[in-house]
Amino acid sequence: MPNNIILSVIVPIYNAENTLNDCLSSVLNNNIEIILINDGSTDKTEKICMEYCKKNKLIRYYYQDNKGPGAARNYGIDLAKGEYILFLDSDDMIDRNILLSILNNELRQSPDILYYNFEQVSQNGKLIRIHKLDAFSNMSKRDLIINTLSWSLPWGQFKIVKSVLLKKNQIYFDEERRDCEELFFTIRCLEFANKIEFTEKILYKYIKRYESLSNT
Repeated sequence: MPNNIILSVIVPIYNAENTLNDCLSSVLNNNIEIILINDGSTDKTEKICMEYCKKNKLIRYYYQDNKGPGAARNYGIDLAKGEYILFLDSDDMIDRNILLSILNNELRQSPDILYYNFEQVSQNGKLIRIHKLDAFSNMSKRDLIINTLSWSLPWGQFKIVKSVLLKKNQIYFDEERRDCEELFFTIRCLEFANKIEFTEKILYKYIKRYESLSNT
């Protein structure tokens, strides 16, 4: 395993056989580490993961008994070797070309947190809304926290975080919570971050599904 990995993409997975191929295909062909955490799936998730592992040595697969997405993300944080961490839900996708651009540009400026814009898309592919997080780029840390707490600034997986920020300050998801655990995680990230940046690039495609990981 190379030691100069810029980015680790952590994918918590639960019974995602119908969406996993699209998700993983969207993040391939970049020099990044992909960590697959199977959170006790009972479908063909493991088989699909193993097929991808055979194709790419930077894809790593792990299984845990069902504990929820927060626990799966925590497992991935401990395993990550990249300088940065990005969380990708197994029913969503990213733009691989935009990701490559961010790796070569924004992350070279060494932010502690990098927020990116994202699209909200219906299950049949119709664009619902573009969320422009870069509209918050001129705010102080205090105002970013206030806007996060008020839900004005989305607090989901729509940011890239420096690994050392998480590991040095022991920032993890609260595994006892089954709702809003990402909110508390984000607030702690903001509290300890010194350099918070925003990009106008649209990296993430959040697919609004009836049975999405987030909704579950």
